[in-house]
Amino acid sequence: MEHTQYQCSAQTRQKLIDAVIRLAHLKNYRTITVQEICQSAGVSTGSFYHQFGTKDEVVMAAYQSVDWLLTDQFTAENRRLPPLEALDSLLRRYLLYARDEVGLVLAQYYKVLLNHPTPHRCDSNRPYCREIKRILLRAMDGGLISRAYDPEELTDAIMRLIRGLLFDWVIQGGAFDLLLRYRTEFQIFLGGIRISAE
Repeated sequence: MEHTQYQCSAQTRQKLIDAVIRLAHLKNYRTITVQEICQSAGVSTGSFYHQFGTKDEVVMAAYQSVDWLLTDQFTAENRRLPPLEALDSLLRRYLLYARDEVGLVLAQYYKVLLNHPTPHRCDSNRPYCREIKRILLRAMDGGLISRAYDPEELTDAIMRLIRGLLFDWVIQGGAFDLLLRYRTEFQIFLGGIRISAE
């Protein structure tokens, strides 16, 4: 019974996340009500408040829902790649999800962050952050990147790079090719941590 309740709870949570993203594509986020989110998700307001305290919490969860992209299949395939290719693959997947699924709704996420500051470190319990760190450790073990950097700090730096790219993309209204800009900035970042072959 407990497993079924957890599944229902997780499904309800995802329905609410999907609903807020869908509605934010259609109208101004500030005008969206909890009742509209619930109606769009097909759940009761009681279910909403069981999952979230405010609609801002739903936006935060929507942004962090990128962790669901780390399926067992994707992770297994990615682990067969050389470490720096695996890191690139993981980061591109994140950016594609943000661009194609969440889109300019990210502006709401950044507004929420500005109103409710959170610690700047990447939450080491998030699957996405754990996977970045695991790849970095593999790259260090393979002599590809310098051990002069703490893997936690590098993970944070990578997340700041990605957040910065997404923030610029959002404030410019999606006016530039996100993946092309990422490719350039990722290579610059790698140049700073890669061990020279000389």
